[in-house]
Amino acid sequence: MHRVSRTKILQRASKNKQFSVDVDVVQAMTSGECIVQLATEGSTVGDILEQIMTQYDLDEYVSERLIVDYETFTDGGLKKWKTLDPGNAIDELGMRTNEDGVQVAVTVRDLTLYVQQEAGDEVEEDISCDSNFMLTKIPEIGEALRSTFHWIPRDDVIYLFMDNAGGHGSYDATTRYTSILWTEYRVRVVWQVPRSPETNILDLGIWMSIQAVVTRVHHKRRCHPDALAASVKDAWSNYLSPMAFKNVFNRLRVVLSCIVQDQGGNSLIEAKRGKLFRDGTLVVDLNDDDENEDNELDNSDLDDYDSISND
Repeated sequence: MHRVSRTKILQRASKNKQFSVDVDVVQAMTSGECIVQLATEGSTVGDILEQIMTQYDLDEYVSERLIVDYETFTDGGLKKWKTLDPGNAIDELGMRTNEDGVQVAVTVRDLTLYVQQEAGDEVEEDISCDSNFMLTKIPEIGEALRSTFHWIPRDDVIYLFMDNAGGHGSYDATTRYTSILWTEYRVRVVWQVPRSPETNILDLGIWMSIQAVVTRVHHKRRCHPDALAASVKDAWSNYLSPMAFKNVFNRLRVVLSCIVQDQGGNSLIEAKRGKLFRDGTLVVDLNDDDENEDNELDNSDLDDYDSISND
């Protein structure tokens, strides 16, 4: 796992939710749930912020920039965010205007945590997907693929499926590294069809399945990139469920059949997703009863299907 960063100076103020590399911390803080749990009668916003800093072991940079705000609307219906003063009592937050133009009381559940960054602040920018960095690592990737799939003769093609995410580099970089992979390692890059995330087995559930396990393994470990890398390796080696991966591949068969039935569209994918789609109607419509029977998927393959988040 290679991650590199560089220091940059912010050109303008911004708010973000990148409190930590710890998934649990980010989730608890961005959802505002930790504010709800810590709020007590008579406590102030500042009191809660101090508890959060201690409980989640936030570093000094983040601690000094934590702010709490809530959403309100102007008379013209424009959304804006109001930042609370640390001295505001948590049970006396006043009123706000909702999107219907009605005045309502601000509650603890309306509050959101951010890290306020000002113009001129120095921040670390992840450049692991920087085009130049990626080009230097392509030979390692080619060799790693050949080593991992060592049983494939070196003259035979290995297919590498990739989506069209911008993080894969500029057009020039992708053209260069796909050429290197092909000419030097016989690795053929196959690009995903644009705007069709459901056809990517990784986006369909593999990443989600891995992330769910990593979140549990990494719980309460220190918020440091090296610790996170160790958690990922630990999860991969010891805790991943083969059944979870099988379920995703079963789901891909459903997705592809839905796309065929919808003549290339995506509308049936959401309409017939998950457990709701076990009624034996999963067929490829070829307008021929005999061929329909031949192309009907065996629903016994889906008997084990369950939400990936439950694995």
